Amino acid sequence: MQRRTLLAALASAPLWPLAARANPHAGHGMPMHDSMPMNGMTAMHAPSSSPDALPPAGQPLATLPRLANRSTEAGTFSGVIDIAETRHALLPGAPTRLWSYNAGPLGPLIELNAGDRVAITLNNRLPEETTVHWHGLPVDPRVDGHPRDAIAPGGSFRAGFTLPDDLSGTFWYHPHPHGLTARQVAMSLAGPVIIRHRNDPFAGLPESLLVISDQRFDRDNQVAAHTPADWMDGREGEVVLVNGQYRPRLDVAPNETRRLRVLNACAARYLLLSLPGATLTRVGTDGGALARPETGLSQLLLTPGERTELLVTFPARVGQSLQLVSLPYARGKMMQPEQTAALPLMTVAVADRAPAAAFSLPAQLATIVPLGRPDIRRRVVLSERPMDHRMAGGGMMAMMKNMFLIDGRTYDMNRVDLSGKVGQIEEWEVVNDSHMDHPFHLHGGQFQLIARNGKPQPPSWRDTVNLAPRASLTLRVRFDTPGERLYHCHILEHEDLGMMGTLAVHA
Repeated sequence: MQRRTLLAALASAPLWPLAARANPHAGHGMPMHDSMPMNGMTAMHAPSSSPDALPPAGQPLATLPRLANRSTEAGTFSGVIDIAETRHALLPGAPTRLWSYNAGPLGPLIELNAGDRVAITLNNRLPEETTVHWHGLPVDPRVDGHPRDAIAPGGSFRAGFTLPDDLSGTFWYHPHPHGLTARQVAMSLAGPVIIRHRNDPFAGLPESLLVISDQRFDRDNQVAAHTPADWMDGREGEVVLVNGQYRPRLDVAPNETRRLRVLNACAARYLLLSLPGATLTRVGTDGGALARPETGLSQLLLTPGERTELLVTFPARVGQSLQLVSLPYARGKMMQPEQTAALPLMTVAVADRAPAAAFSLPAQLATIVPLGRPDIRRRVVLSERPMDHRMAGGGMMAMMKNMFLIDGRTYDMNRVDLSGKVGQIEEWEVVNDSHMDHPFHLHGGQFQLIARNGKPQPPSWRDTVNLAPRASLTLRVRFDTPGERLYHCHILEHEDLGMMGTLAVHA
């Protein structure tokens, strides 16, 4: 779709011109449903956050609370997550109303071991239905938060699964009810998962988990409602948080090598990570360790939903301070400006501590066995088309609903788009036939990224990979459990608007 075609369509709609991004009073954090037409200018005011209303900066980086294991049996994890409305003093003045997993501004860390048998009870205390998707984990589709399996208000659901013996890495959990996912994540529903393996090559290193999210507040300190520009481009909140904190501080020892597990839990914000003054070494992706480390990196792109594991050796001079930042990255937004300056995320301070012992980086990290010759090949195309402004009377949401497509269709919960068989090796060519970046995510575990634009890639296990405009990627995957799995753009607003499909795997 050409940009001028879209702008012409918008110009004919009652919403143009769309000048800015947040409505200081619209909705006060309530979801925007199809029945809420956006026919005026009420949602176009500038963001209400201002420097004197920001959360405090420079606090020590918080360690997220862990979900308690109620099982006493070895190799078994049993926990409970209550999903409910809470209030938190995030800004000066009135507390902010959030939707929370176990009452925190972020969900608790679920720390597991490879091979664990897991049973987690989910209690929905929200005023609307929700689900929980175990992003990146190879779980049975019946417990993976499919929109059809939504937990009604007041209801409960038991998610039970067994982890593979060879699985390790950084994962996460978040809602996945169709049409409500973006808003529920904006209300703060997200939490991390770490799976550890006995052969972890970095088990002895100091480690920090960084869950990066963003938020937008109205003038009453509440989560601001989505605007039409958010739905079009994907929502980027002006306040970017690490572990729920604004620009926190991480203290390290001189010459320390630290493992950073980084999760991009933003709905749409791309993170081009850089830490001037230190060099990044990537040692893991979505599905755990790389075969070999990628050394000497000055920056690393992390798309929404993606995770990475980095090793960083910090300077030896006490008192030196570094800034972890997100550099500008243009992703083809249509209604909002692109980032133009480095965005500070966190300060790293070299503290007056005993110098850290030297660390020797292994040349080989993991053995990644190629999946081999595919049994079936597929081609999946992500695309956009001009809004149907014959539907303008139904509001902006109705106009956008058929705009974000996979294989020329918008998502239908009751339609199967692709069919496969248990045990087959599938090769997918995924193509972005649009002008905007789209991060592609496939449910049901990890796939092997084989090539980008036909260029072979080093072996890695992934579940979320960016597709630049007019780009393609080749992946291979094998499913060992029957059921329906979703594949979609992980800009959550695009997912909600229908950029999603269903793969049915049969026994």
